[in-house]
Amino acid sequence: MTGKKLTHGDVYQQSRSFAAALIASGVKRKDVICIMLPNCPDYSTALFGIWEAGGIACPINPGYTQGKQNSNSTALGKLELILKEILFLDELVELLRLSGSKLIITSQAFLPAALQAKKLCPELNSIIVTGGSREGCHTFEEMVKVDWRGTNFSKGSEMDTLGEVACLPFSSGTTGLPKAVQLTHSNLCSNLMQFTSPDVTVMRKLETGGEQEKIIGILPNFHAAGLLQTLASHLLGSSCLCIPQFVPGTFVQYIKRFQVGNVCSVTV
Repeated sequence: MTGKKLTHGDVYQQSRSFAAALIASGVKRKDVICIMLPNCPDYSTALFGIWEAGGIACPINPGYTQGKQNSNSTALGKLELILKEILFLDELVELLRLSGSKLIITSQAFLPAALQAKKLCPELNSIIVTGGSREGCHTFEEMVKVDWRGTNFSKGSEMDTLGEVACLPFSSGTTGLPKAVQLTHSNLCSNLMQFTSPDVTVMRKLETGGEQEKIIGILPNFHAAGLLQTLASHLLGSSCLCIPQFVPGTFVQYIKRFQVGNVCSVTV
């Protein structure tokens, strides 16, 4: 974890600044913007900023690049690593092409893959990088400082929320190649209402003078369940601890250390 902390007010202000920066850079309504980030506080800022700019968010799994952390130094291990990187790059380029992404938001760790993909994907106009500046890339930390006052943000009253796509997550590709799933604004709102219904959820809404619910964000945001949990944490006023990668021992330590009261996870 980075140790970065954002309040709900910070996310609101920064997402509006990010949206204003996107609009100023030429982003148009219905433009697709890829998010290739691990779970982190900046994910919500990027997501809301894309929607406020009228864009379509396309979350992509950055985990394919984990092979770069392989410590196997044998010739076979190095060959395996090279093949993994080639396969990931091919799939990344294909997902960018299928989605029609105009921009990609990524971190320093995954920037090399994004730079290579940009060379092979002419439709990809630019890269936005978090965690510091890099030549030839837009800097996320600078974009979230833009003065957003006077910006004409996208409004639900001006769009067909039942038909217009808000998010393009990709299927896992278990039975074939990954496919983009078109989720409309109405789809997300309906799922969110179901997810946070008092008859279904154990997550508590923050009330005036009440205790803030603490949840742990271990489900990846590029997955529908992780995305809904993140959105629910904002709707209910919860505090969400963003975990970029599941490590059993560390996961348990985080639960104890931060006194997490709610865990959304997969069955095992």
